[in-house]
Amino acid sequence: MLSVPNLTFSGFRSCEAEFLHLFERLTCGADEPAFVGIDWMKPYWLTVKLCGDEISICKLYHISEIDTFFSFARHLLIDIPIGLPENAEESAARPDCEARTFLPTGRKSTIFPVPCRQAVYIDEYAQASAENVRVLGKKLTSQSHGFSKIIRQVDEFLGANPHWQNRLVESHPEVAFQILNGGKGLQYSKHTEEGLRERITILRSHGFDPVPLFVGFTARQYADILDAFCLALSAKLGYEKGFCSIPQNPTCDSRGLKMQMMFGNLYVGYKKGQYDIA
Repeated sequence: MLSVPNLTFSGFRSCEAEFLHLFERLTCGADEPAFVGIDWMKPYWLTVKLCGDEISICKLYHISEIDTFFSFARHLLIDIPIGLPENAEESAARPDCEARTFLPTGRKSTIFPVPCRQAVYIDEYAQASAENVRVLGKKLTSQSHGFSKIIRQVDEFLGANPHWQNRLVESHPEVAFQILNGGKGLQYSKHTEEGLRERITILRSHGFDPVPLFVGFTARQYADILDAFCLALSAKLGYEKGFCSIPQNPTCDSRGLKMQMMFGNLYVGYKKGQYDIA
């Protein structure tokens, strides 16, 4: 007697995830560790993965999809705050202020003020800003509030999935690019043609050409691709040469998440002894 197959319908997204999960297992084993850079490109997370000589790009619509798409990845660097302050003392321990001192004048504003956790979980701007004033003594900028939902998404994910803590870690493309550039600050904004060329040149100097990844994207999206690529490369170099963090000795927030920015360890810092980048 012939058995009746159990046929169920799966949407395109689940089929794609299943295929990529199998591809990940077959192509990135223990001998070929994978490294992922993640940047927000509304309405999705844009990811670049380096695995051996292979470079791939992928869109995630929720950060939890890293469980399916990148379960075998060794390190994942993301451009989003991890470790949220719930009081002024924790806010002072965040890496943001120290990271700004690392950047040259004109590039410091690329690191925006991180809201308190209480404000991140409030949708209405005026109420969130008032809460940020109450907790940290600072108004919440519209830019910071605009990122609150995705900051919350990552915060909730790490809280529910502690096995991803210290594996999915915060980084920052502007600092990472400067480290890849031998410590020399970048001259141009990533939103200009000069800035795009500058960043492409830096990535090429490390043996990788990001331009083929631009296919299918608009020119306005190139900067986000370069940011994600930069973080993936920083993760790879960190694995090979060791990681450094800002600050050197990070503390944890009230939920045990380290408040730090991680980067590949490539050169001696611009102020001797200030950063563990040697």
